[in-house]
Amino acid sequence: MSFTYVLGKMLSLAVMMILGFIAKRRGILSAKTNRDLSELVVDITTPCMMLASLSATEASRSDLLLMLAAGIVFYALFIAAAELAAKKNRCSEKEKPVFKYFAVFTNNAFMGFPVVRALWGNKALVYTSLLNIPVSILMYSYGIFQYARGAGKGEKFELKKLLNVPIISAVLVLILAMCSFKFTGPVQETLEIIGDATVPLSMIVIGSTLAESPVRGLIEDKRLYVCAFIRLLIVPVIVFGLVYFMPFDPLIKGVLVVISAMPGSANGVIFAQLYSFNRTLSSRYVFISTVLSVVTIPLMSVIILSPLGI
Repeated sequence: MSFTYVLGKMLSLAVMMILGFIAKRRGILSAKTNRDLSELVVDITTPCMMLASLSATEASRSDLLLMLAAGIVFYALFIAAAELAAKKNRCSEKEKPVFKYFAVFTNNAFMGFPVVRALWGNKALVYTSLLNIPVSILMYSYGIFQYARGAGKGEKFELKKLLNVPIISAVLVLILAMCSFKFTGPVQETLEIIGDATVPLSMIVIGSTLAESPVRGLIEDKRLYVCAFIRLLIVPVIVFGLVYFMPFDPLIKGVLVVISAMPGSANGVIFAQLYSFNRTLSSRYVFISTVLSVVTIPLMSVIILSPLGI
């Protein structure tokens, strides 16, 4: 996979983000509109895109379970690394929960799905969908706990929080894929039409959200660039090293590497707003990592994905 090919895909996504940024600055989109569109993407268009991808998948049951297991293992390793790094980090106790959150969670829903689809089409989306299962469980337990504890609130894990559309959709995709079920005819066409709206809507929402982020102080806070550098470049290289010699489908390896190279999770900003904890730091990291990812993802694709032969 050439640098120019991936760069072209990323530039296409970047243009959509820029349009969202401009729309927000010109008052075409509001904060409420962003929230509404986010719910539309997460609860409607992305599930449809995931279900539509079943028609293109040729994954075996063993590969599907392998992808799910790999996702569980890798996110467990991310949490362990985040906890270890936090102990050696010189940042304040009020900042550590934020850095730990973003060390683990990337923007899978709004950035991961569009990028994976741009690179490999629908055939890779089933693998990406399976990552939503461990990610959703950990995000609504470990992720929320970081912000709640930082804000001094004793947030307890609630099982009902896992009964959300993203994780239900991911489990449904797993079950249907295991049964080799594929939609056809008008149902498949409808799913594809609705699912196709995911990419432009996701990018526009990201761009509009970036326009809300406080820009002042971005240049001065060098720690954010260091963290973004580690998450966008170092972590994908480590993931590549772990999966390269394993007997996986190359597409599984590629998805794991690319998802690990995504920018900061937008949900981190949502949790920060929910618990009124370090909203500025969270917003700045998402802003910086998202902007830098337009360059780092094509770079990672050339350095890492080419040896995988995909």
